[in-house]
Amino acid sequence: MSTALAEITENRSIIDIIIKIIENKTPIIAKNIFY
Repeated sequence: MSTALAEITENRSIIDIIIKIIENKTPIIAKNIFY
């Protein structure tokens, strides 16, 4: 259970970084997609 949770947390942080990069390039489009 803890390993699966760790993988989810890792993936979540990677996704957050990608979202931030996308927001920096195209904030309006990124917000429409992710929010």
